[in-house]
Amino acid sequence: MSEADKKSKVRGKKLPLKKILLLVIPFLVVLLLIVATIVIKPLKERLWSIYLSKVLSKSTEANVVVGGGGKDIDYQDGENSYTYKEGKLPQDFPVDFPIYPIATLQNSWSTDEADTKGMSVIWQSNDEMQTITQYFKEEIPKAGYDITASFEQDDSNTLTFEKDATSGFVGVTPNPDGGVIISLTLGIK
Repeated sequence: MSEADKKSKVRGKKLPLKKILLLVIPFLVVLLLIVATIVIKPLKERLWSIYLSKVLSKSTEANVVVGGGGKDIDYQDGENSYTYKEGKLPQDFPVDFPIYPIATLQNSWSTDEADTKGMSVIWQSNDEMQTITQYFKEEIPKAGYDITASFEQDDSNTLTFEKDATSGFVGVTPNPDGGVIISLTLGIK
């Protein structure tokens, strides 16, 4: 048998099952990892949120809903409600209140008790404290709010304000990890 005949017979042979498996298994493992990342992680977060909601509701005797993998928490006990949101403004945040444009929203809390709504919002910025404070000194009055007091120190600046049934304060302080923290607290009657 010539060398050419031997090569053509080898080409016509089927690959053994062991070699096929060695080629296919790594592909299947990668495919399963991709599916697990896309499907299982959100499912795990959802199941964890449901579990936390049930445990907290039972232990506090209130209605507690945990969402977003623990990034959103709603708590209601009769006539009072409290909400925590990571990276989101409260639902009833005043649309006319100025937001510093070069800042990243970190989190917010809100409460609704009897006749008063309260909210607190935290942003992070890399701009200078004085630049941010000056922005609020100019923009708060433009939005129709009256600045009722201004306190400036080396490591913090605070402005208090009011408009109709809304009052609050904005604080600008250095962040120990770098940058500046902007803290806004509002009360709405």
